[in-house]
Amino acid sequence: MAFEMTHLRFAMDLAPRLDIKDSPSYLAGTIYPDSRYVTGIQRNLTHGQGVPEDPFVTGLDDFHKGWATHILYDQEGIQKYKDLSPWPERKIVGFSEEWIFTTAVKLVEDFLSYDAMAVPREMVEGLTPPTPLNQEDPGLLASYYQDNKTIYQNRPTFDDYRRIMHGWHIEEKIIDQLIAKTEELQKDKGMVEKISRIYPEILAQIQSR
Repeated sequence: MAFEMTHLRFAMDLAPRLDIKDSPSYLAGTIYPDSRYVTGIQRNLTHGQGVPEDPFVTGLDDFHKGWATHILYDQEGIQKYKDLSPWPERKIVGFSEEWIFTTAVKLVEDFLSYDAMAVPREMVEGLTPPTPLNQEDPGLLASYYQDNKTIYQNRPTFDDYRRIMHGWHIEEKIIDQLIAKTEELQKDKGMVEKISRIYPEILAQIQSR
């Protein structure tokens, strides 16, 4: 997964081709899949077989178009993240050194996406949770959406991301390692340049279809 500002940025860049009528619903769908980290439902319910994967297919409402943009970016991005790591051939296992590296890449990307400001702030303020789709706790679902509204009101800080990841039940020592790796990558101008190319490459690939 990319972090949510990157997903919102991608959704907004694709919106002109998708005939979006209800932008709040569309953006709510865009970030919905990662609500699982807070609500605790199984990954396959938001990212697995049967979920919307192609926002360009006919018959999707705006919420599900947004959901599909999320899955599409995840699918296009994962190998690009891995290719930047010292171990591109390794499987990414949760909280391993591979996971920490690729997640740090995504954090750097999220800062870059915020700086690009492709998503109007008022649209972030308008993010509202859907009616639970997979028997989630509605309070936890609402908390996830509120966290995203809060974190992106201004340029996120590491404390903001730390608070978000606490809600994802990630251990403090893992968060510390992740933030340290992100800071290390941010100091590497060559790496930042490589990370900055991921988004436009994916967008160009999709827009050329």
